[in-house]
Amino acid sequence: MPKILYLTEKPSQVKALKPIASGPEVSFINLQGHIMEAIDFADYDKKNNSLKSWTAGVLDDTIPFFPPVLKKRVKPKDTKSEYKTDYPANFARVKEALSACDQVILACDPDNEGVVLAMEVIEACNAEDKVIGMVNMSKLDKTSLVKELKTIDKIPYKAMNIAGNARGDFDFLYGINLTRTATVMLGGGKVLHVGGVKSPLIRMVVDRENQIKNFGKIPYWNVFAKVKDPKTGKEFKAKVFIDGVHEIMLSDGEMSVAKNLEDAMNKKKASLEMFKDQMKNISFKTSKYSKTAKQTAPPKPFSTADASVEAKKYIKLTGDKLEELLNSIYHKKISSYPRTSENYFSEGMYNDVPQTIKQLQDFFPELSKIALKQPYLKRECFNDKKLEGKAHTAISPTLENPRGVSLSDNESKMFWIVAMRYFIQFMDDYKYSQISIDGISSLDMKKIEIKASEKVEISRGFKELYDSGKRDSQVQTFPELSKGDPLDIVSIILEQKDKKPKPRFDTVSLAKGMEKISTIYDNPELKKHLGDKGIGTSSTRSATIKAIIREGYAEEIKGKIHATQRGIDYIDTIPDEISEPVKRANLEEYLNQILLGKISKEQFMNASKKDIFKLVASIKNISKEKGIKVSNGGSDPKKAQDYALKIAKNIGVTLDDEILEDRAKLSGWLDKNVKKAKFGLSDKQKSMIIKHCEDDEIKKLVDTTDPKELKKVKKALDDIFASWNKKKKSSTPDRSM
Repeated sequence: MPKILYLTEKPSQVKALKPIASGPEVSFINLQGHIMEAIDFADYDKKNNSLKSWTAGVLDDTIPFFPPVLKKRVKPKDTKSEYKTDYPANFARVKEALSACDQVILACDPDNEGVVLAMEVIEACNAEDKVIGMVNMSKLDKTSLVKELKTIDKIPYKAMNIAGNARGDFDFLYGINLTRTATVMLGGGKVLHVGGVKSPLIRMVVDRENQIKNFGKIPYWNVFAKVKDPKTGKEFKAKVFIDGVHEIMLSDGEMSVAKNLEDAMNKKKASLEMFKDQMKNISFKTSKYSKTAKQTAPPKPFSTADASVEAKKYIKLTGDKLEELLNSIYHKKISSYPRTSENYFSEGMYNDVPQTIKQLQDFFPELSKIALKQPYLKRECFNDKKLEGKAHTAISPTLENPRGVSLSDNESKMFWIVAMRYFIQFMDDYKYSQISIDGISSLDMKKIEIKASEKVEISRGFKELYDSGKRDSQVQTFPELSKGDPLDIVSIILEQKDKKPKPRFDTVSLAKGMEKISTIYDNPELKKHLGDKGIGTSSTRSATIKAIIREGYAEEIKGKIHATQRGIDYIDTIPDEISEPVKRANLEEYLNQILLGKISKEQFMNASKKDIFKLVASIKNISKEKGIKVSNGGSDPKKAQDYALKIAKNIGVTLDDEILEDRAKLSGWLDKNVKKAKFGLSDKQKSMIIKHCEDDEIKKLVDTTDPKELKKVKKALDDIFASWNKKKKSSTPDRSM
């Protein structure tokens, strides 16, 4: 019997698999996140100064640099973050497990990133040939996993690995080449980070900020009429259109002859008041009357962003915290994988509907009162074609019985939101009558129309459970009319308003904008072209939003995201092609084409390299045109930044991004503060002294930060090492002839 190893990403996945996949020759191991990372350019050729020095590399055209093969290495031990992950130890642990097994089954997160995370370790251990399949870990409940363990060959993990690596390779090469070039040519001594997703995201925030700041007062008037049917005496409100226009605005001609905006508004209002009086004296005839039966389907199942948008109505948390709730109920096995951009279920998921509905009705009293038709409706949301080449389905409840699960108040609310959106897919459409009345007349050679419409509820359908707006009328208030019937004008109503810019994003609406870029634009053709395209991935969008706030490109004020001056300056400095969201959205579609096998990774990377060359040239042209002085980019600033953060932590101060990103300011800060820091011995050094030093007085000083005392302790350490080296040398046999 072969020895099988299940390779997971998280401990919760091991916990879910063990009860159903265990056996005498079965073992489990979790990676605990990304173990591997891309090596730096300088590591490809340590003798080549142009790969180490940012300035030299950019000026002598070594940058952009494209290694023949991108190499990865095990991450160094993390001693800075709260988790303090020992990546080398993790790698050694996984390598040993891979060596001891005969077959490997991937059981990581069911997306490209999850596959890459697992496969890059497997490849580093030369164990690719041992992989025999992948378990779909979209749902962690026992019933779902039992089914998935029988079909480990249905997930195209090899294609997902290729597509995931294409994204990772592109983002690495794009970011490092353009960051170095932008910093040297445009930075003026500051680091200009360029990111494939981060830069367009900053652009989205800055564009919205500029729209709001540059939006002048634009007054307009809507004209309405109170209309009466002389036969029945029934009255209704209608929109008035003058030569096809309902929204009356100031013309350029009216503005040019007025003293100012207020004068133009007063004159316009006076002319509209005259129009009101004239309208009372004209007669209208019905030009159209229709009464049509219509119906509306429930909103589609949730993507990550859609779930957050809905949840924000009931749970007052930021987008990343709402996603944490989705993640929490996933790990509690009652909801499916929470990081998805999709609004569709696979057709096979329809087989689970009866059991899922039964459990939801047993758990939620509100749902138990609703009788669903049998067999259950199978809507378009169960659609394999819509999921072609996609790693995920929409979010859904699982087959885990929620009764035995401990949930916090917010987790309960989030589960209800997920359950309700799933449940309404099996309820009837909302049905209503759409009544429309159009009337026509003329005044001073102008065509005057009135238009009115009314919805009359026939049956509530899914709105019995979910109704996000004002309820429609339950009885018809409009009169029954025929074409040519007369209509009387009772009164004219003028409503003056000011056009308003789109509101600032919050973390939820910004994530939604990233998921479907078309939602941030007004151009119908552009919307059509973009369709459902987005930027970033469902697993990284919230993190990227947090990053641009943390790094000072944006700030959150009372729940709204504002662009900072740093963000505005950044977008003004870099080429538009780098920050254009539409361009990135189109690139994301190419990555999907790799997964579908329609283009190769090599084709994608070759095209991407050409694009990076063009962008490097564009950056240099901007530098030349604007006369920006080339800055001494030096080498990677990260080491200096990390050292400065270490000093800041030691002396108890906060180091802001403005200093970290400005080389001159950072250097000055270090010169001023480095002597204030008091560092003691590392834990390893303390252990050495306690175990091997014979001087008790020295042992008492292991926790000191006093420079004089520290000098004594370090001398004792040197003596210990010198003694060891002497013993080692004396024990080495003389092999000379």
